[in-house]
Amino acid sequence: MVRTDDSSLLTGIKTDAVLYSETPGFRVTWIEWDSDFRNSGLQIQDLVVSVDGKSLDPFLKPGKMSPGIGQYGEYMYWQQMGAKPEQEIALGVLRNEGAEKLEIKGKIHSSRFYYDKQGRPALAPGGPSTIFPKDDFSDAWSGWYEKFVWKLSYLLDGAWDRQNINSRQELKEQEEHKERIDFLLKNYPGPFADAALADWTAAINLLEGKKADSIDLEYREIGAKRVELVKQEAAKAWNSFKGEISAQTIPAFPAAKIESRDQFVDKIVELPWITPRDNIINDLGKTYAVVGSQYDGYYFVLLSSPEVYRFYDAMYRYKAQVNPRLGERYQYVGRITDEPRMITFRGSPVSGLLVQALAGRAGEEEFFVDVRKTNEKGKSDFAGEAAITKFSTSTLPDDASPAQVMEEMIRAVKFADDASWKKLFADWRAITYDDGHSILDSSYAPSSYSLSSEWERSRQVIVGMVYDVRVDKVGRIRRIVKSDPKTNLPSVDEVVVFLDHYGLFDGEYRTFLNLNVHRRWTLQRLNEGPWKITSVQSV
Repeated sequence: MVRTDDSSLLTGIKTDAVLYSETPGFRVTWIEWDSDFRNSGLQIQDLVVSVDGKSLDPFLKPGKMSPGIGQYGEYMYWQQMGAKPEQEIALGVLRNEGAEKLEIKGKIHSSRFYYDKQGRPALAPGGPSTIFPKDDFSDAWSGWYEKFVWKLSYLLDGAWDRQNINSRQELKEQEEHKERIDFLLKNYPGPFADAALADWTAAINLLEGKKADSIDLEYREIGAKRVELVKQEAAKAWNSFKGEISAQTIPAFPAAKIESRDQFVDKIVELPWITPRDNIINDLGKTYAVVGSQYDGYYFVLLSSPEVYRFYDAMYRYKAQVNPRLGERYQYVGRITDEPRMITFRGSPVSGLLVQALAGRAGEEEFFVDVRKTNEKGKSDFAGEAAITKFSTSTLPDDASPAQVMEEMIRAVKFADDASWKKLFADWRAITYDDGHSILDSSYAPSSYSLSSEWERSRQVIVGMVYDVRVDKVGRIRRIVKSDPKTNLPSVDEVVVFLDHYGLFDGEYRTFLNLNVHRRWTLQRLNEGPWKITSVQSV
């Protein structure tokens, strides 16, 4: 039931060559079920750098990799070494970015070909057969196992740190293999079935995520109270505003006609609610809110006006400090002007009068701002802005560790402290290229738009699917740029910090990954000064 080829010796390990790194090597991506290294202590993601004390550097060059450990031409290496079947070898291994240096021993073996009891090619002695029978499954065993191993290798080889997976979706897909695994254990018991179960279980445990016994949700309770407080203040301010303008207010529709506008100029109209999708257009380089219909006539609100700018600025502060999930639904109250406009709306020319915004609301009436009033900074406060608790900005010591910097970033997001959050980001960046060399770009600084966008997304995430964020691990500090006193070039150190994001699944708080959360963060420092975040992204 087993045929061997002694001319082709293997470790039973699969690897990827790591060429452009401080420490090149062959990274273990899979260990075959029948490899002697399966129970040797070797792990997926270990970096193999030597065999029996001999460096693998000669094979860690483009075009020279095929005889390397775990590569498709590995058998050629053993032929050159004059190795024999079942010969014990020692692999020099680096683990955890080189923090651990290990020697792991195991035996190489001849290439093996397995057959079932009927003499058909099989995945293991006695089966299952590679092609037929399929045992009532839709895919042949060989096709299923090839895809099974490919996906598990991808997941277990650092997929969690690469952050480009949807862990809950991957978990659902892996759970679909349970029927096949159970069938394998029952009908083809043995080392192959046991290995398949162990590999599948490792993937399930990874994708289920780490469990948190408790989560401190104080920030959410405070946030909910702020939302309710501001909503109450918005209602009060709206009623007061309407009472103040009631004598000048006229029905909005039918809209004032251009030819008889003299009798309507300076009157106030309360326009109906609008949405960006249906009512905001760009015409000849200017952006308008178009309110009305072909039957009732139209009013236009110029969105680049100072009043509307103050409206949006106040709304940004509201989303940053109170509720990042404010709905995109707006209402303007404005004064009719003596300025007619003709613009293209929904493919047809329409005409109407421009309205100067006096106040506006947004969401489900929880946001209101009177843009007639400005503070000492020339901004218009939204209703309730003065009443909400202001969290004092935090100051980190210059010697704060990378973990402390990230913990402060998390705190700032939770408690809507955007001022402290923005101070944590670097106004430079050092870029490392694929060949390993780095350059410092001192002229770079993240744009205010980028920071504002990522802040808003961070706030949306922390009050939505994410219940907590914690520092998981901190990588090794690396010097990527050496100082040069002659050119005043500072040294640059870099470190990677990994975060855990906790969501609520089936009543349990567990870590998860998807495209909306960012696990991997890069921090840098100049001349061993304060650590700053260089990954401009949402939490």
